Amino acid sequence: MPTAEAVAAALAERRSKLQSLAGRASVQRRGAAGRERVVVRMWAQRPRSVRFEAVGPMNQTLGVLVAKGKSFGLYIAQENRYLHGPATAENLGRLFGLALAPEQLVEILLGGVPVAGEGRGRVEWDGELGLVHYQPDDADGLELWLDPGALTVNRLVQRDAADRTVHELTARAFESHDGVPLPRRISFERRSPVEEVVTVKVRKVRVNVKFEGADPFTYQPPEGTLREWVN
Repeated sequence: MPTAEAVAAALAERRSKLQSLAGRASVQRRGAAGRERVVVRMWAQRPRSVRFEAVGPMNQTLGVLVAKGKSFGLYIAQENRYLHGPATAENLGRLFGLALAPEQLVEILLGGVPVAGEGRGRVEWDGELGLVHYQPDDADGLELWLDPGALTVNRLVQRDAADRTVHELTARAFESHDGVPLPRRISFERRSPVEEVVTVKVRKVRVNVKFEGADPFTYQPPEGTLREWVN
């Protein structure tokens, strides 16, 4: 069984190999309001830049979410509104429920975990799941379950100070890109403040993309769009 140092070293090595990606995915959101599915174009770049474009059946833009640094923006075409404010987990969850901070979302899309890790923590074997259970000391409330051979992160649980599960993420169907296994299917289950499940199925992806020309992580809404500040 790998040590905590070996797990941290493997994750750090992967983090150094992949810096960006661009691709397409289908996203399904299921919660109290029902179920919705949308196709998205996505871009991500370390450390905390993301862009998602939701497109309709005629390839029309339904919504655009961008986050770069500490800034967030969301264009909702049907409402002719542009929301902007700080790049918080709650704001990023406004498009289709992936309520994660941008740096966390970037890490997960690029096959990493939302914590740097310095090799300190508890490692034990989870016989029921057949996975390595890792609790980093420097990430309060975060637990990881990894494949014992590939050291891919197959499950992630974030707990609050009262040891309640805030959200749970599972990943599977890994595919190698530049030597780094990336999940083709990600399921994000949110428990608080609302219960919902978001499933991302990656259809196509390119890694270490060089973004030349216009910055994909900023967005200028169409003229006449109603702007609204959100915290």
